[in-house]
Amino acid sequence: MFARESISGYNDLVRSRSRQFQLAISSYIEGILQPNIMEDRCCSSGSIIVAAMVIPPPVRPPRLLNFLKPYVLKMHFTNKFVHAQVIHSPSATVAASASSQEKGLRTSMDITRDVAAASKIGKLLGERLLMKDIPAISVLFKKEQRYHGKVKAVIDSVREAGVKLL
Repeated sequence: MFARESISGYNDLVRSRSRQFQLAISSYIEGILQPNIMEDRCCSSGSIIVAAMVIPPPVRPPRLLNFLKPYVLKMHFTNKFVHAQVIHSPSATVAASASSQEKGLRTSMDITRDVAAASKIGKLLGERLLMKDIPAISVLFKKEQRYHGKVKAVIDSVREAGVKLL
């Protein structure tokens, strides 16, 4: 694969290392072993240095997550209110939102922070999504959120309204 003369400083490198290292370098240069045996990662650029050769880091494909799931449901629960909004992630704008803090909903609800309020918010949000012709959304959970209680009530009522979950 490579001639030993083509690498500058090969003899100095071989003399300064142990016999096992010498065998690994020579067998790598001759193409016998895989390239990951003798590699050191460069801290600044992520390149791999292999026996005085620099191999550039692999090119990664662009993230497709923003395009596969453009509408994301985010929920926020306070001690008094329930908030839910659907965000169009490529443009970072709010597509639809519902909250138990809205004046029209506060009169119809006696408690604005329980599971029943969360299900009403989810139903209202699902209707608003269908009015804006958004047929499917994905759900983004915060670190502490699980599919239980108020979170489950919002998601199930959005699904019952006719919106598909990705």
